[in-house]
Amino acid sequence: MLPVSIITCFALASAARAAHPLFIGSPLTRDNFKSTIAKGIWFVEHLTPHCNHCRTFTSTWIHLTEQSEGMQLAQVDCNANGDLCRANGITGYPQMNLCYDGVFVEQYRGTREFFVLSDYLAEKAASLTAPPLPSSLGTAPLNPAGEVIPLSPDNFHQTLEQGPAFYQLAKSMQGRVTIAEMNCDAHRKFCVAQDVVGYPMLVFYPPGGPKSEYQGGCKLMQLQSFVEEASANALPANHLPTAPELAQDTVQLVMQAPPTA
Repeated sequence: MLPVSIITCFALASAARAAHPLFIGSPLTRDNFKSTIAKGIWFVEHLTPHCNHCRTFTSTWIHLTEQSEGMQLAQVDCNANGDLCRANGITGYPQMNLCYDGVFVEQYRGTREFFVLSDYLAEKAASLTAPPLPSSLGTAPLNPAGEVIPLSPDNFHQTLEQGPAFYQLAKSMQGRVTIAEMNCDAHRKFCVAQDVVGYPMLVFYPPGGPKSEYQGGCKLMQLQSFVEEASANALPANHLPTAPELAQDTVQLVMQAPPTA
């Protein structure tokens, strides 16, 4: 017969496991993993029941499942689904992978502190759900009034500042290039999703191509030179482009910054 003290230890260990379960809900398996994460943003923890780090992380994971917005959280038991974990590139426990519409995006490599993870999930939820850039401006006239246009997340991609020089630039580009501004105080998450890391930040968006940050001076002549060079191949405002032309012509310009004093 086992000593009473050992039996008591087993009972306490069992009680601790019951009070702090490793798995929140039913863990995903090889049979339902792909179908479950096929739509939306998923943050998946891969763990094993005997991992001490996993047990320590349990309370943080529970808190994340209660606080996360715009993202689904799930778990995989790698003891029961070793082949699935190997296919998912799991090399240690707990390992958390970010997936979007069934496709692996990246492995989380930060610390396992709640606030660090919470900020990470909020940033990824914003960036992965941001609407894609349009391939063109369509037939809308470029900068018809010669003024800087206030932006919000709703009109950001359709009407792609810094004080007087930028307002003068908008006037000089009237009918040629659209100039707009984004208030990053009011739309912080959206600006984070656009990789804005400082203010003011000037970004050029060619339709169908990668964006590029302007890093020159802020005098009117410097801004004009940049815009004119970037828009050298743009179509005239009164030209109705064909579908192939839309992939390479017509430009937009945007300054992302908080409102000036």
